[in-house]
Amino acid sequence: SSGINAEYGGVLAVGVDNVYILVQSLQKKLEERTRSEKEPNFVKQLMSDVLEDVGPSMLMSSSCQTVAFSLGALSTMPAVQNFAWNAALAVFIDFLLQISAFVVILTLDTTRQLSGRSDCACCFQLEEGADMRNRQGPVRYFIQNIWAEFLFVESSFGKIFRAVLASFFVLCTLTSVVLITHTSIGLDESLALPSDSHVKSYFDDIFEYLNLGPEVHFVFKSSKDGETLDVFDNKIQNQLLHSNTSMYKLMKRYSDDTKEKYLTGKVGSWLHQFNNSWVYSSKCCRHASNDSSKFIPSIDETTSATPCNTSERGDQGEVKKRQYKQLAWFLQDIPETTEEYCVYGGKAQYGTAVNFTKHDLGVTAAYFTLSHPRLSGSNDFIASRKNSLKLADDINRLNLGIEVFPYSSAYHFYEQYDTIVKETALNLTICIFAVLIVSFCMLGFQIYPSLVILISITMVIVDLMGVMVVAGIPLNAISLVNLIMSVGIAVEFSAHIVKSYVSSPYTCPRRKAKFALVTTGPSVFSGITLTKFVGIVVLAFAKSKLFEVFYFRMFLSVIVLGATHSLIFLPAFLSLDFLGLLTLVFGTSKSV
Repeated sequence: SSGINAEYGGVLAVGVDNVYILVQSLQKKLEERTRSEKEPNFVKQLMSDVLEDVGPSMLMSSSCQTVAFSLGALSTMPAVQNFAWNAALAVFIDFLLQISAFVVILTLDTTRQLSGRSDCACCFQLEEGADMRNRQGPVRYFIQNIWAEFLFVESSFGKIFRAVLASFFVLCTLTSVVLITHTSIGLDESLALPSDSHVKSYFDDIFEYLNLGPEVHFVFKSSKDGETLDVFDNKIQNQLLHSNTSMYKLMKRYSDDTKEKYLTGKVGSWLHQFNNSWVYSSKCCRHASNDSSKFIPSIDETTSATPCNTSERGDQGEVKKRQYKQLAWFLQDIPETTEEYCVYGGKAQYGTAVNFTKHDLGVTAAYFTLSHPRLSGSNDFIASRKNSLKLADDINRLNLGIEVFPYSSAYHFYEQYDTIVKETALNLTICIFAVLIVSFCMLGFQIYPSLVILISITMVIVDLMGVMVVAGIPLNAISLVNLIMSVGIAVEFSAHIVKSYVSSPYTCPRRKAKFALVTTGPSVFSGITLTKFVGIVVLAFAKSKLFEVFYFRMFLSVIVLGATHSLIFLPAFLSLDFLGLLTLVFGTSKSV
């Protein structure tokens, strides 16, 4: 539940960005206003100008996020599906509230501000002539008057500098591509525990002192649907126990082979123990002297008991009934600890190992067991499961008439890692290309700015995955959800800059890029970067390592990457006039 709350906090951070952009656009309009606030419908016209200015980029970013998150629900992983649907709905509702209820509230507040009333005590009007307009803040001053002037200096050095900046970001992305090949997979369960939890000490002691890992059951049934196994049939017994290619012998070879380090211990076979020990022991297989259908355990010394008849002579049907009845006794016999009584009882180890047919004259499914050695982390659990699957496949290839699959108590946690890489690639590809299609439609079917958004988002996500390797963040369902959400966050950083570039009144790429940076850059930095940073910095102090690793590190990384790409890479890249180069190469006329 804590992880879900963190995810919803991230979705809230995505939604609140548009609020800051609206407010800052309004403040800028108030500073630059040329009309008198005493004119009729001034506030309404002012809000109309604000929505005309930032509304399209808000619609584009929200649409991209909603569509991207919705398509993320195509994943086969339930955790990703649940997050994707909830995130898409949350972003959509956020946008509706922003352009309706919040705009109304902002209009009322602007009316209050222009009438000279204090925000905390709006019933009292300030002295006439009090200036309620917002002054230019330090962020806007720095971006407009220092960074933009430095980045877009009109000289050959400036063009070379911008090209070097863009090349540096591309080089970082290529480096991240190499790092991605070293991504680790899994989730250490101790990360979810608070640092002072006694359970963490329990896990540490298990890894340090316990020499044996969990049991693994190799479940088998008939390879033909609807058929049962007669485990007392000579052919079936040869396939399960006696022949050199039997299931039992192959499991034993795996256990004895030092190269197969993830399977160890003695093969636990109820059929082997029943046939070779229990049924022939007069201390174990006993029934009441006056009632052959009543089992008498060895510890019961008060009831007169008679050893079982192990002869196979007589009617075949009666022999079969007797054998299955004795097998049922074996599976309910509790083993004793001294030789004075029966030590071969199967209830402790094999009590649940056999599933009988309705009339107890056959077996629908059963299992033999092996053990894993001590497993000390996700990598060991993943590798041990793969080793068990390999053994099961080897048994199935022997064509013994049985179908085998492995099961252990931890396997259902690690089955996701069979497809985690494929799921990650598929979901991120779908989300990113969904952003391309939506932005293409929202930008008036202009392919170049849409491709710029695609390139920027892809670079942010690839760099983030490279940071995951450096920061020791493994790939699992949690980090996959965070990667999908990072696509939405990266859209916020890129879409507003590119939309301002497209809406620029200039024709020169350098002037258009400078206009986009000066117009939208301050809002991106203070309204998106700083608000997200304040929201996630508290996670650095969480007691649970899970929050620090998967939420603080990942979200801090995507904020830094998104901010640097939108305020440094995008303006530099857009100013280099790649569109002019492309049109020159393909021989088309450049439109301005």
